[in-house]
Amino acid sequence: MTSLATPPSGQHDIDRRRIYRLSYTGTQQSELQLVVELPIGTTSYDDSVAQIDLETSIATEGWDAAPEGLLGIKSLANQMIAGYKDFDVYFCVPGAPYAWPVKDSQAIDAAVVGIGAFGQSVAVLTNGVPYVGFGGSPEEIILTRAEVPDTCAGCESKRGIVSVPGGVFYPTKHGIAMITPSGAQNLTEKYVDKTQWASYAPSTMLGAAAGGRYIGFYDNGAVQRGLILDPEVSGLVETSIHATAQHINNGRLYLAVGGNLVAFGEGAALSYTWESRDYVLPTPSNMSVGKVIAESYPVTIKLYGDGVLRATRVVQNDREFTLPAGYSATKLSIRAEGTAKIRRIAVAETSEELADVSS
Repeated sequence: MTSLATPPSGQHDIDRRRIYRLSYTGTQQSELQLVVELPIGTTSYDDSVAQIDLETSIATEGWDAAPEGLLGIKSLANQMIAGYKDFDVYFCVPGAPYAWPVKDSQAIDAAVVGIGAFGQSVAVLTNGVPYVGFGGSPEEIILTRAEVPDTCAGCESKRGIVSVPGGVFYPTKHGIAMITPSGAQNLTEKYVDKTQWASYAPSTMLGAAAGGRYIGFYDNGAVQRGLILDPEVSGLVETSIHATAQHINNGRLYLAVGGNLVAFGEGAALSYTWESRDYVLPTPSNMSVGKVIAESYPVTIKLYGDGVLRATRVVQNDREFTLPAGYSATKLSIRAEGTAKIRRIAVAETSEELADVSS
C-alpha cells in the first residue's frame, strides 16, 4: 500500500492510523481484523502479516459521528453521554464521546425538552409525559413512558431541569416536579395552586440545586426573582435574588447575579419573610403560648387567626412566650421575619402542649 491519504489536521488531533484486513472466521463470516497501527506520517505499508497473527476485530464498526444539531448533552453513568435531536434520543459508546451509533438511538412520541440523570437512570423530559431508562450501556437502556400524574407532565424549561443523586427536578405548568425511581411527584402543589404558580413564569426558569433544595430563577415580565424549594424542611420560599446562570465547582454553587459571580449560601444572611399554610382546627381555639427554636435570635413572629393579625412577638430566645387571649379562631397561620435559620415554630393552647418542643 502506497500514498496513504493524509488525514485532516487541526482540531481533529489524529496521530495514528490503523490498517484492517477483511478476513473470514471459522463460520465463513467476514470481519475486519487489525493488521497494524502506524504513525500518521507513514504513507506506505507492505502487508505481510499471516492470517493467524491478525489482531482483534474492529470495535468501531457502526460507530457514527454525532448527528448534526444534537442538543441537550448530558453525562450519564458508566462514561456515557446522552443527547437528543427532535424526537430521537442518542447515546454515545461508553468512554467514546465521539461515537454515537445510530442503531442505539431511540425515538419517542413527544418533543424532547431536556435530559436529566440519576444513578444509572436517564430521564428524558418532554412537552408531554417523561420517559425513563436504566442501564450501563446504550444496548441496555430502553426508554419507556413514565406513569406520572397530569401535574408532572410537560417540562416547561430546559434550563430548569436539575439532576440530583435521587432524581431529577423540572418545572411544569403546575409546579416543580421530581422524577425518581419510584415515580414522579409535584412538590409545590401543596404550597401554591396552578394560577399562583403561573406568576413564577415556569417557561423562563433557570434551575440549580444545593443541599437538597431546588433553586429556581424566573422573569415574568414584571419582576425578576427567585424561589427556593425545600421539600423536607421549609417548603417554598421566595427570594429577591435573580440569577442568569449557574455552575457547580467542587460542590459549591456559583450564580451570575447582576454581573457578579457569587457563591450560594456564603456571605451575610439575607432577611426573609416566611408564611405558613393555613391550619384548620377542628374547633374554635385560642393559642395562648408559643415557642421558636432557631440558630440565633431575634426572630419576629406574627400569628394570624381567621385571616386577622392576632399577635406580633419579637422572640429573643428559645423560651416560651405568651400570646393574647380574647379571641378564638378555626384557621391559623404564622409569619416569620428575620435572618436566623429557624428549626421549629410552635403555638399551643397550654404550656403543657409545648413541653416537648425543643431543638
